[in-house]
Amino acid sequence: MISEKLVLEAIKELTRSHRGDMATFRARDVGKVLGVRGRGGSLVLISAYLDHLAEQGLLEVKRNKMGKKYIIRKGSPLWR
Repeated sequence: MISEKLVLEAIKELTRSHRGDMATFRARDVGKVLGVRGRGGSLVLISAYLDHLAEQGLLEVKRNKMGKKYIIRKGSPLWR
């Protein structure tokens, strides 16, 4: 079962390897870290958790024709 705690751990795993001031990722990237396959309810749940974090101001969201891209900056409490 995917929880907000697992999503936060996956975000920290994704940002650990970045050297710049920001990291960009999609819900499916978080899903890959968590071992989720395909598209389905799990990715929708991950996306909902990420949207909730964005509403709190911890992430930024950019939308384009390919979907949502989430941005985390170095000053965020979620960075590493």
